[in-house]
Amino acid sequence: LLWASTFFLNGIPNISAWTAALTAYLGQKAYEVPSTESLRKPFSKALQYFQLVQQRTDELTRNVVEAYRAAGGVCLVVEEMSRDRTATSHYFKEEDHKPSGNDEAPSPYLRSRCSLCFPSKPEKAPNKHFDSIQCLDACFQQVRCRGTAGDIEIELVRTCFVTPADIASAKNHVESRRGTKSTRAKASKGTDDLEAEDRVEPGLRVPDSVLDGCERSFLAANEHREKASTSVFADTGLMGMICRHDRVILMANVTSAGEKQYYAVALLEVLFRELPTWWRAGVLYDVGCNLHRSTVKVS
Repeated sequence: LLWASTFFLNGIPNISAWTAALTAYLGQKAYEVPSTESLRKPFSKALQYFQLVQQRTDELTRNVVEAYRAAGGVCLVVEEMSRDRTATSHYFKEEDHKPSGNDEAPSPYLRSRCSLCFPSKPEKAPNKHFDSIQCLDACFQQVRCRGTAGDIEIELVRTCFVTPADIASAKNHVESRRGTKSTRAKASKGTDDLEAEDRVEPGLRVPDSVLDGCERSFLAANEHREKASTSVFADTGLMGMICRHDRVILMANVTSAGEKQYYAVALLEVLFRELPTWWRAGVLYDVGCNLHRSTVKVS
């Protein structure tokens, strides 16, 4: 199980291929396995709970170390892990959030993700353009079939996934500020009639033709993803945020058919919530120009 976990971490997780190969191997060694399916489900469950035990063991060890440090290295205080299955601590532990009033350093959660990008004692250097640099992008290769959406939710420990509530909040915010399609179409048509020549909008650095071309290519790419219908998949992809050291900072489950802007907004909102107010974060995103354009329009 440990070997399989390590292998899947460095490659594409494929339990069906793994169990098919194992069934064939055992058959060559004169061990009879009724079918691949009889091995796949038990192996999948065993791997799932093995990884959960690993996470809980790491969490318990981390709690012991933190308690030891807090006590000045004199005594150990070990708190029992909560057995409440209804708790929502599998998204963020409350003590990992940036405490209110503490505006000097990133939250313990961010420091645990990358201590180089988010040090415990950051320096306020006015000559720096950014205090940290993050990258955003979406992947539509990782999907989850709708038939598995009713599985029992397992309480994970310190996962990097943002909550559905954060995504819903960002979605409502973006859609409320964006307006209807007809309103945007009329505004665009009026602009074309008044100004035939290309122009640079206030607060932006590139002309409208470049931004519009980028948006059209992005929408065309999204049309191909419409085939990954939400009627088939409960989760159609992932959107992630990593730092310049290739450390995962935050992740979000994509449930829409195509890449929507509010997923990026949700990740950025959670990021800035865990950062000091003076922190300057640089963001790399393949359609960051349109995200910047939308931000300037509503600011």
